[in-house]
This record gives sequence, C-alpha cells and structure tokens, in this order.
Amino acid sequence: MQQQQTTDRPPISPRDPAVQVVDSAYQIITMIGANPRAIRPILAQRRLTKEQVLDAVASATERTAIMLAELDGIAAERRAEHDLTVTEISARIAAWGADPTGATAPDGEPAEVTHLRSQLAAANAAISRLQAEQRGPRQFCARLQERTTRVGEVYATL
Repeated sequence: MQQQQTTDRPPISPRDPAVQVVDSAYQIITMIGANPRAIRPILAQRRLTKEQVLDAVASATERTAIMLAELDGIAAERRAEHDLTVTEISARIAAWGADPTGATAPDGEPAEVTHLRSQLAAANAAISRLQAEQRGPRQFCARLQERTTRVGEVYATL
C-alpha cells in the first residue's frame, strides 16, 4: 500500500527522515561549499541522490509551512480569546470604579476587584505560556526554512 502524500503527512520534527536528509545535505554544503564536483561523490557515499535531496527539501518545506500555519492559527485564536477576556474583565473592574490597569489600586479594594485582577493576571500568564510553548517549534521551523532554501538552491544546480 502506498502512503497518501497530502495533508495526511505527520507533523515535521527533527527526527523526520526529510529533515535528516536536508540536514545531511546542508552539512555537506557547509563543509565543502557549493561545489558540484565535490558534492556528488559525498552524496554517493551517503547513498543519496540529487532527487532524494530535492524531494526531502520539498517535503520539509511543505510541512514546515503547514506547521507554521497551524501555529499561527492557534496563536491568533488564543490571542482573540485573550483580548476578549481582557476587555470583559477590564470593563468589570471599571464598573467597580477601579482602575483596570491596576496602576492606582488601593489597598482596600473590594474582594471582587481583587479576584478580577487575579483573573486578568491568569489570562496574561496563559498568553505568555502559549508564546513560550511556540518559541521552540517556531525556531525549529525558521532554521529548517533557511536550510531547505539553501539546500534547494545548491542541489538544484547539480
């Protein structure tokens, strides 16, 4: 049975075969430069063909774009939820006659306002956590995009 090669592809990761081929091809470029005469024997030694490298580049490029789009979608959805939550909580704090920013929060403010401020802090912490969680995958994708671009340029000329 042949595996479908549409959106059923698994997410991209450092252990992905396409990523490993791209990293190997990139390593060749960084070691010896973009010299086709030097690259061909090393490819043969590693039992890789130009076509395999270019297929890996295409696969990694496509799945990296999909992963970034998914990360962007999640971030946009969470950001919208966060903004709505902050707006609602700030309005409820203002309804109590308190400063929503907390800049002039008196020590004796009502318990409800204190609770609302803690909810506001939790909402801000949640969006910060999301950004921290996405930092690693985004850095991986950025590095992989740089490598696929360079490898694609060099190996297309072989």
